[in-house]
Amino acid sequence: MNTEQQIHQQLNQQLNVTYIAITNDSHRHQGHAGWNQGGDTHFSITIVSPDFEKLSRIQRHQRIYAILEEWMKKTIHALQIFAYSLS
Repeated sequence: MNTEQQIHQQLNQQLNVTYIAITNDSHRHQGHAGWNQGGDTHFSITIVSPDFEKLSRIQRHQRIYAILEEWMKKTIHALQIFAYSLS
């Protein structure tokens, strides 16, 4: 299972996900800070969850960062997040 699939699985396990799309953008950052030969360093996530209903944008991002904390420490250099509630 690659990093993208693991991120997908982790978010689905800890959030009530209605929609999720994860894009590995590492190839677009080749040679930039945080990039490594193996890739899996830069990701974009679009996620919709009723769990975000009463959370601010910052709180939504904090929730995702907390879920992906281990990846952020070791693998992921940059994470672009688009987190929405159902309303």
